[in-house]
Amino acid sequence: PSEEEAVQTPPCLELKRLCETMSSRGLKEYMVRHLSNIDRLREQLPNALKLSPNPARLVLDCLEEHVQGSHIVHRKKASLLVLECFLLMMTQEPEGGEGVVEIEQRLKKEAKKAALAWRKRLISQGGLQKASEMDARGLLLFVACFEIPNALLNRDFKDLVLSGRGISGVLRRSSAFMEKIPKVIEWRVKENVVEAVDLVYTFGVEGRFNPQALLISFLQKSEETLLNKIKGVAQAINVRAAKKNYSFALKSVSRCLARHKIDSWKLLPDWKIDVKIMRLAKEIDELDKHIGQEELAEVIKNIRDQKMAQKRKIDETESSGSFSNKEMKPSNPNPWPPQQQKVVNHVDNYNSTLLEGGGTTGLIYGYSVSPSALREPVAGSIRENVVGSLTGPVGGVVVMGVSGAGKSVLGGSSAEVHGGTLVDGTPGQIGSHTGQALLDRLASHS
Repeated sequence: PSEEEAVQTPPCLELKRLCETMSSRGLKEYMVRHLSNIDRLREQLPNALKLSPNPARLVLDCLEEHVQGSHIVHRKKASLLVLECFLLMMTQEPEGGEGVVEIEQRLKKEAKKAALAWRKRLISQGGLQKASEMDARGLLLFVACFEIPNALLNRDFKDLVLSGRGISGVLRRSSAFMEKIPKVIEWRVKENVVEAVDLVYTFGVEGRFNPQALLISFLQKSEETLLNKIKGVAQAINVRAAKKNYSFALKSVSRCLARHKIDSWKLLPDWKIDVKIMRLAKEIDELDKHIGQEELAEVIKNIRDQKMAQKRKIDETESSGSFSNKEMKPSNPNPWPPQQQKVVNHVDNYNSTLLEGGGTTGLIYGYSVSPSALREPVAGSIRENVVGSLTGPVGGVVVMGVSGAGKSVLGGSSAEVHGGTLVDGTPGQIGSHTGQALLDRLASHS
């Protein structure tokens, strides 16, 4: 009808006419035009559907487009509203002693096939847990109105409910749906207690399942798991992983209760969930600082082991006598200029000792690592903080600081590397050095 005719014809009368004539297309178009007044449609459509010769057939015909996966949002909203009003119609108290007409078995079978086709489409699009809110709500309403197929699993219900929140009040009107939900909750308690409690609150079955008892049991097990994992564990990385898992468990409980507007302090007064979450966050931050130091120590140990293995191999080769003295001599016995030979001899003396600096100071590839360098906190993974060895005839290890600058520690003093330039780290001296200047410093040390 034109806008003028629509104004003259009350919407309720038009709805009655469309339902009486079984005009599924006309009903769908009417719903689309009046979506801006959803509350009025909810009031009028259930009564109008009762006037239809076959309400179930009319609703099924309206939903064909949605089952196949319509991408037009307002048409999907109209389909959902038709389903919702149909469920309201079936669960309303009969007027004048007249009961609601039952759905024919033939239509129930057709509805089951449509529900399974709907489910198959959602699975092909990434799974029911990733279904859009309207698709999840639509399928839940669909099976609540008609009949729940046996092929619809407990996991399917859980995924659909979590994806399509907000219609639990309408779904509670379906006796078939409310018979299914407790079975889903019992299954979910074994898999994920917090999600099971979420379903308990969503469908108001606290009388059958005690949320407080379920959550207390879950929290106790989570705490016991934490204590067992960190008992006798020395490595900070393992302790951090255990505390992160415990913190995640506490946060899941807090989010679930907040979603249903339940005060955790009243329901679980002895657990102080929010306080524990904040304390764990601080402890995890402290552990992050130590983990970098542990990784650095592990790399230093690996370097030491490799150097010792290499030295043993050289010693075995020399002792075997398989090479002559002539073969053992380099082609150029003195590659260094005379003025630098003294420095090279000095470095060779350092290379003869490996990590034997005493206490916390060690030598790595002929360079001494000061205790302050080893104690310095290292952020991130060790691969980002320790980089290979310096190039050139003289080996060395570069220890990367947080800022990304490398530190090459030489003979007890340190030199920082910025973009390939060595910067003296000796207190009181700041400046860049070329290779010759560094060699002069080595000469002065020796």
